Amino acid sequence: ARAMGATWVICPWIAAKITRDDTMKAADLFNRAGKAAASQGLRFGYHLHGYEFVPSPEGTLFDTLALNTDPKQVEFQVDVFHTFHGGGDPVKIINTHKSRVTSLHLKDLKKGAAVVAGQPTGTPDIDVPVGTGQLDMQAILRAARAAGVKIYYVEDESADPLNAIPQSVKYLESIKL
Repeated sequence: ARAMGATWVICPWIAAKITRDDTMKAADLFNRAGKAAASQGLRFGYHLHGYEFVPSPEGTLFDTLALNTDPKQVEFQVDVFHTFHGGGDPVKIINTHKSRVTSLHLKDLKKGAAVVAGQPTGTPDIDVPVGTGQLDMQAILRAARAAGVKIYYVEDESADPLNAIPQSVKYLESIKL
């Protein structure tokens, strides 16, 4: 990654159905990966989806992961759509983990689409332009700004990204925080 000029390494996925034991193994691996990345001048992070938001003794499996990873070595990239769709609260995660949340994937969940704890992904028909769905984007972006998030990706997995992306960008340019 460093040879290519990258400054970050992000783990995008653990498994769609994980257990607490899987989460603990991932936490151990992430701590080692974070330390190895730092030794090479890189930062390491984990990209949240929705499968982490099922119950565990610590709250959710995401809480288990966060509590068992080194805040100095493991950062979080919050995919606000997948987090919300899987039962997580992006604003709460950002507010709780502040400086560990270093980037966001911005996309929106169609109004009326079900939120199901542990749902790993969504289908193209429920991915809508940012600001037109059920996520409170202004609250998410206010929390992110307060936490110092600097990197935002407009991600679109809809059936019509060429039309949806400009709508998302227009919305984002119009909001006042």
